[in-house]
Amino acid sequence: MNRIFILIILVSFVRCSKDNSLTTNSYSFFNGSIGVWDSSTILSLDNEIVTVGANSENGTLKMLILATDEFGNELFSNLFNYENSRALGIDQDSSKNYYVCGFVQNLSEGNMKTLTASKLNKKGLEIWSRTYFNESSVTGYHADVINSNEILLTSYSESNIRLLKIDSLGNPLDSLTFEHKYQGPSSILVLPNQQIVVTTSEYYRSILLCFDKDFNLLWESQKLPTGTQPRSTIRTMDGNLLTCGNILFSTEDSININKQSGFLLKSTISGDQIWLKSVGDSIREARPLSIKEKENGSFVMTGFSRVIEKDTVYEDHFILYTNENGIELNTNYFNEDSPGRGANIVSLKNQRNIITGNTNSDIYIQNVDNFGN
Repeated sequence: MNRIFILIILVSFVRCSKDNSLTTNSYSFFNGSIGVWDSSTILSLDNEIVTVGANSENGTLKMLILATDEFGNELFSNLFNYENSRALGIDQDSSKNYYVCGFVQNLSEGNMKTLTASKLNKKGLEIWSRTYFNESSVTGYHADVINSNEILLTSYSESNIRLLKIDSLGNPLDSLTFEHKYQGPSSILVLPNQQIVVTTSEYYRSILLCFDKDFNLLWESQKLPTGTQPRSTIRTMDGNLLTCGNILFSTEDSININKQSGFLLKSTISGDQIWLKSVGDSIREARPLSIKEKENGSFVMTGFSRVIEKDTVYEDHFILYTNENGIELNTNYFNEDSPGRGANIVSLKNQRNIITGNTNSDIYIQNVDNFGN
């Protein structure tokens, strides 16, 4: 009996070969903090789970890239870029190089942030790092590959969205400061025709902006729900757009929340609404941050749930599963003691998914099916 008991413990609590990682149950934990939602974890061309964020080295933060297999086993982990830097978004080109976007913080000048980007090889080793817009405080969010020699960096400064196009050597090619009172860019989507869809909001109204590759504004979505906060937009297999986000409050012209806390908005490629659905429940305040489409046209989301009990706020993550029409099929609230907000969801084959997020002090990686098992 004692031997069986010891074996159970070993199976459910396994330390990985790397000192900075720990695997327990369906979670793997790694030192560091994760980047921005829906842009800080990707599935590489080699089917590796690649996550960016920051970790401490000699008392200062540096950008972090972490690669694991789908079971949470570490493949490589590297720190790069400048001191006091943090990576928020990552993308990969057809040659398997990574482009990472984030910011460097100048602690001696009022914590001013400077947009920075790095190019890494397929093993996460630094090829170059550069900074941009050094004259003002700019927070870099997203890196998106347009083609082999055009990379889009998206940032935010003083209520303005900034788009910067660089070449594969990091040289600036073109830039645009979109001077409107928008919130920071929640999500960036580069379409097959190289048009760029920016997900943002203005005065609690969800907004989609579409630019051509030369940064000319093509359209701005109209009649999107007020009282909402959009988080992620993807292109669906039928060629349309799907946006997920949070419901903040209900107004006469907003979505009918039906005691729910998240929304799904399907739009045409021109930004016209097809349908609008509410998901999650308001008791646990499920707030979607990241969404992916499955092979059968259904959708999975993760984010964070919030419960308030006796003036104490408890947060954790979930997986929310809908059919192709946005009808909720299942939501699993994990309510674990350690893991926290879910930041990214990556769709795998065989109805499996990877969720990445942050605990209080670590990055976690979780492998679950569409129902959270």
